[in-house]
Amino acid sequence: MGGCTIQTAKAICGTDLATLQTLAAASLIRLEIESPEGRVTMLETLRSFALEQLISANLLYSLQRTHAVYFAEYAEKIFKEVQGEQQAHWLAQTRLDHDNFRSALRFALEQDDADIAVTIAGGLWWFWYRQGFLLEGKQWLEASLHRPVKSALTETQKRKRAIALNGAGSMACEQCDYPSAMAWHKEGLALRHELEDQIGIATVLHNMAMVARCQGEYEQAIQLLEESLTIIQGTSDRNEIVMNLANIGITAGEMNNLDLAQSWLERAFETVNSTEDPWETAFIAVNLAQILFWQGNLKQAEKLAQQSLQLFTELGDLLYLPEAQLILAQIAIEQGDLSQAKQFCAEVLHHYQEPKDEHGISNVLHVLAWIALTEDKTRSGTEHAAKLFSDSVSLREKINRILSPAEQARNQLFQNALNQRLTHQPNKRAAGALGT
Repeated sequence: MGGCTIQTAKAICGTDLATLQTLAAASLIRLEIESPEGRVTMLETLRSFALEQLISANLLYSLQRTHAVYFAEYAEKIFKEVQGEQQAHWLAQTRLDHDNFRSALRFALEQDDADIAVTIAGGLWWFWYRQGFLLEGKQWLEASLHRPVKSALTETQKRKRAIALNGAGSMACEQCDYPSAMAWHKEGLALRHELEDQIGIATVLHNMAMVARCQGEYEQAIQLLEESLTIIQGTSDRNEIVMNLANIGITAGEMNNLDLAQSWLERAFETVNSTEDPWETAFIAVNLAQILFWQGNLKQAEKLAQQSLQLFTELGDLLYLPEAQLILAQIAIEQGDLSQAKQFCAEVLHHYQEPKDEHGISNVLHVLAWIALTEDKTRSGTEHAAKLFSDSVSLREKINRILSPAEQARNQLFQNALNQRLTHQPNKRAAGALGT
């Protein structure tokens, strides 16, 4: 367990700093007061003893509920703060308190308290997304949203549920569960209309476009993004405008329309405020860097990928950070620095292997295939490159996401290079690995 802040201990247990210092002096707790929030932790043996005493005194339920209510309110604060100027601090703080949120969620779900569960899960979804806790986040959100609602929702409860629905839809999309993603988003869109929430409506349309894009429905994706952009331009939400511009560009990139993608992404990059939202800056930079790399503009692509990597690192943001590293690996290959390319690939592969991110692993294998083809021009090197490429293609085919025109073009480019090598080094094993 990661303990809690001093303020949390005061709020839930009704204690004060003097009491905590007395307990720390008796080695009953650990008390850290150097950090701004301070931190209170307890040895596992003492925690188990305290739990027994609470059960014996019939106080466990009351304390658990107080704990859950506190962390539900805290989750609402986090949802706002991880999108603000101090988001790096709040992401780090949430990582420290993650076990507390899990405990509060378990209690709420066991008690069928949909209000608390939805509040916590909805408040944490953007944290889960950015930290790469996609499967865990999806499971918590779906469990919370499936809990029975015992009375008509108030306006406040509708807003909380709409946030959680947006999170559930986004998580399902990332997990390639497109029917669920669209169902959650449609329910969320209906709630946003009930609330007459124009920014919320635009946000859901935006995320429905992401579901369409992942299924290769590019025209529908562009249409939904443009509809979202039309709505949002009548509001003061600069962030949503920026993300609409960026995702129109990303969609064009997946369609392999690189000039159009560059145009939209550059508009987004010019519009974003890097001080107010470094995450959006990093997100746009990494996607624009990829387009520029494909266009052969290595210098500018490297600059943007490095900027993105630095920002994601400073934020402690894990979902898109490997994408910046993989672009830098591709640039290193073009610059002849295969050692640097291998290092980046090793770091990215390590990142993707733990959550078993097959899409990410497939992308790394593709880059490793280019390294092998570039590094070793012998027959065995060619065979190794062919095997890596074959493994990349096979793994990508397992994913329930359509192969975009851009991906098809990248695969064809490698296949052409490999075929050219095989023409000068005819070998059945290499050709077999390629599937030709």
